[in-house]
Amino acid sequence: MLTKLKTLASIYLNMAKVNFQTSRKLKELKMIYQPLIIRKNTTDEHVFQQIFLYDDYEIGQLNFRPKTIIDAGSYVGYASIFFNYKYPEARIAAIEPSSANFGTLQQNTQNIPSITRYKAGLWHKEAKIKVVDRKTGNWGFMIEEVGPDEKFDLETITVQKIMLDKGWDEIDIFKIDIEGSELELFTYNYEEWISKVKIFIIEFHDRIKPGTTDAFYNAIKGLKFNQIQRGENLIFIKEGVLLG
Repeated sequence: MLTKLKTLASIYLNMAKVNFQTSRKLKELKMIYQPLIIRKNTTDEHVFQQIFLYDDYEIGQLNFRPKTIIDAGSYVGYASIFFNYKYPEARIAAIEPSSANFGTLQQNTQNIPSITRYKAGLWHKEAKIKVVDRKTGNWGFMIEEVGPDEKFDLETITVQKIMLDKGWDEIDIFKIDIEGSELELFTYNYEEWISKVKIFIIEFHDRIKPGTTDAFYNAIKGLKFNQIQRGENLIFIKEGVLLG
């Protein structure tokens, strides 16, 4: 009984510590970014903690300053804000298909001119799609392509289209958290742009679409990347880019 009480006390103390750290970090960021919204009763707080407390997107010391970043599956913009905070000179393309999340993304990043927001699904080709709620929280929306005569929610955007729109020759950081669509992204039409990416930050979703991880490794075959893990993400850094 005493052991159980000690365990519970330890859990509550840890929760209190995390909540305090979250509040402090939010207050610190709100001095720079206004507004910065964490919606109640959503997965927002957990995502915020992953990025700003647990350093899930921390890459390390690079031998260059990133200037071009794609945030695919931008959710409500926390990753884009993290990248802006760390690399203020970078231009960022933030892509989010969910209407509810995109509205908050707009609010959170409206005063950051270097962030361009796309309400779209990242895909391997131009297509019409529907947004599917997997009932796993606000972070769990995925997309599915529909036929030409079917009802659709929005259209896709491709990596090639983003690079053309922005006038980019390279992608310095490509963060991908797109709930399984990485399978199609790295299976079709990737050859034109994949060698132009210096750093990938990817959360794979083989539990949703088996084969997503294998598709990526097959796509980068012949390219030289070093690999590290941060939380749920694998980070692939082109050889010669990371200092030390």
